[in-house]
Amino acid sequence: MKKLRLCHSMWTLPATGTRWGISNQLNANIWLYANSVAYAKKNGFEIALHTDTQGKEILGFLPYDEIHLTLNNITAHKNFWAIGKIFAQEAEPLGSIHIDGDVFIKRPDTIDMKLYAKTDLIVQNTERAGFIYRGNLDHVKHALLHARKHDLYEMVNFDRGTAYCCGIAGFNSRELKDAYIAGYRELYNILMSDPDFLTALKNGTEMCPDLVLEQYWLESVARLQRANPYILIDATKIYEHAEKIGFVHVIGHVKYEEENRRKAKENLKLLDKKLYNQLMEREKYA
Repeated sequence: MKKLRLCHSMWTLPATGTRWGISNQLNANIWLYANSVAYAKKNGFEIALHTDTQGKEILGFLPYDEIHLTLNNITAHKNFWAIGKIFAQEAEPLGSIHIDGDVFIKRPDTIDMKLYAKTDLIVQNTERAGFIYRGNLDHVKHALLHARKHDLYEMVNFDRGTAYCCGIAGFNSRELKDAYIAGYRELYNILMSDPDFLTALKNGTEMCPDLVLEQYWLESVARLQRANPYILIDATKIYEHAEKIGFVHVIGHVKYEEENRRKAKENLKLLDKKLYNQLMEREKYA
């Protein structure tokens, strides 16, 4: 069977400022990316990094099979933190799976490759578009209606209220992948041309429009194309199922808490002592 190909992306601009009240996220991310890469290599997976020049300086010492400066020319607003994924997915071959840097695939069989080969895409889990989506959904609704993009408004189907968590996301369907990427870009351009959205973006530093453009839109376009998804984690029992199959996603700001940073260091020490020592040495001069 073909070796599983994974990819990371690191667009450094969103992590150079302050998010969730936390600064210096680039250096904090190194330990997470290191664990993620170490698990991939331990399990015999191929893994590539798509980044920019600054990202290569920070992560380039990790044992990736390939490093590409795919993200050097991104000119997007920093609040669209997932756009680096879009560029990376566009550059990757079909079958490649993008995983976030805080995702650990701990076992060779965490992803059922035979099942994945029979489906159009893989995502982490489904989720309801609750509170954290709500304000962002409202802004996207307004921008689409203001631009008279009623066809795209209907495609997004705001009443459905379901999204795909994209901690992992991979495509086996060229048609689906192309439609998803083209739709993301169209939605981005519409939002960035809407005066009300730009005002809200300027005043709301914690806005996360990519919750809609990345995750809500993927569920929408997959449904419209009648795609057959491989949903890795059962949303009704996320933690139990993830633990059972050897999957970890350290979601949100908790990854930067000191206790979790300590755990990431301890885990890497057990997983790859050589890589752990490299990082400890680098920290002395950071």
